[in-house]
Amino acid sequence: MSSIASVFFPTRPNYRLLIMVIIGALILWPLVSLLPMLGFDWRFFFRVGGNDLGFNIWSQSSPYPPFTAYLLWPLTSIEPWRAGVGLMNAITLMTVVLATWQIGGRWGSIVLACLSLPLWFSMWITHPDSLALLGVLTGLVPLALMKPQLAIWPLLSERRKIVSVVAWLLLSFAVWGLWFTRFGRMMSPNQPTNVGWRTLGWPMIAVGLALAAGVGKNPYRWIAAGVFLTPYTQTYQWIILVPAIGAAVGWKKVALWAMSWIIFVGVGLAGPWQYLNLLYPLAVFGLTISWIEYRTNVLANYRTALALIPHWVITLNERRLAEK
Repeated sequence: MSSIASVFFPTRPNYRLLIMVIIGALILWPLVSLLPMLGFDWRFFFRVGGNDLGFNIWSQSSPYPPFTAYLLWPLTSIEPWRAGVGLMNAITLMTVVLATWQIGGRWGSIVLACLSLPLWFSMWITHPDSLALLGVLTGLVPLALMKPQLAIWPLLSERRKIVSVVAWLLLSFAVWGLWFTRFGRMMSPNQPTNVGWRTLGWPMIAVGLALAAGVGKNPYRWIAAGVFLTPYTQTYQWIILVPAIGAAVGWKKVALWAMSWIIFVGVGLAGPWQYLNLLYPLAVFGLTISWIEYRTNVLANYRTALALIPHWVITLNERRLAEK
């Protein structure tokens, strides 16, 4: 049993942080419920019984992995629905606060993170995407995979977690089939709210690869690179990038906070203006790393790649000789 558990949880989940988020959210719940949040998506898409027209978190056309509905059920079943909005937004706030603290930010960084546009964008419509951030923060892979196109990148940066990701995905395929095939509609080039490369163009992939080459171990830089590598993402999902402010230094914290508000222009004007949105993930990457660190990471990855090539060549030659 222990060997099986090590596959699904290769590193022990940080339950202490999870408990801190839950307790903090329960304390903030009454206060956050007073905020005038619209909560439209929570009411009509996520809430149990909120939409009987065939498009909700339980439907086959949902843009979320099918297990998301079950993970969210304790929250989406809360009545009245406004109470559910308050608790979900309280969890979002606590997750962002603790994630910012964990990456090195203190009170100034936390204030800036709490004033960032992606946070309020997510709370305004009340999306549970902060739970994917909580999954990255605590090492709970199922939570992170609620938003696989972004949260998967820092998980794939660690060998032990790659096994866990593959194991959870295979388990979900065994239960629900190849659920990712239903995302085709969302990745359509004509999807107006998509800011992934499927809509904005394949050159984004080249940018993403250049960023990934020198990303280092910072999980938010991995996610920033992933924004350019994923075919589908939307700006409200970028709440998962907000804690990166804690990794910035000095004036760069304020600059990164200011860049988060560029999304207001990109989303508001749409069309070609959507390219402005990409300045935010670029800022998350560029303002949390120095040129020297980036170059060092690139050289280290280059040496690693060179070291692997002879191994592959030798293995292939040995197989050919064995076949003869």
